[in-house]
Amino acid sequence: RAPVSQALMADDPRLYQGAAALLDTAVVPTPPVATRFLTNAGWHTDQGPAVGGVKYLAHLRPRTAADGALRVIPGSHDPGFAARLRAYTRLDPATQGFAGWPVPCVVLDTEPGDVIAFDVHLWHSSAGGERRLAWTVEYLPWPGLGDPERLRVTRELILDGYDVPGWPSWREWVDGARSTSRSLAVERLRLLGVLS
Repeated sequence: RAPVSQALMADDPRLYQGAAALLDTAVVPTPPVATRFLTNAGWHTDQGPAVGGVKYLAHLRPRTAADGALRVIPGSHDPGFAARLRAYTRLDPATQGFAGWPVPCVVLDTEPGDVIAFDVHLWHSSAGGERRLAWTVEYLPWPGLGDPERLRVTRELILDGYDVPGWPSWREWVDGARSTSRSLAVERLRLLGVLS
């Protein structure tokens, strides 16, 4: 419900328009979330369906390899590479209770104010550090109105885990739509059936 979080969602051109530039298409935002991580996060992606999108992550304290910095496997958002990676991990001795294989990755150290943008299909994890506070928001490609199935999947991805009518930040966010980009995002969310 923080006004800064709500404003970053569609008013800051570095995020909303930046996502459109990265994806090379119009986008629609998902709810921004401030998360307090209490444990390590194993290797995963943030989206199963082939919709795609970009996620922004900002840690609110300095993060290094020793204390929870994001780890990524470069190129793992590519479907072919991801398939080979899944086959590799299925053979990992860690799945049988033994020590796991090392995973070649890049650790992204950050300072407050740094924002990481990455493909929602990129394999990533974090290890170390307790009580890590981070802010995230995702932008999905705008599906247009011609494909009902794509509209449905995009709507479900936005609604996943959120009681939109009951979540007061949506109402406050819609009521505060004064920028062109926020008004456009509100209209797209209405067309998707996320907002009434």
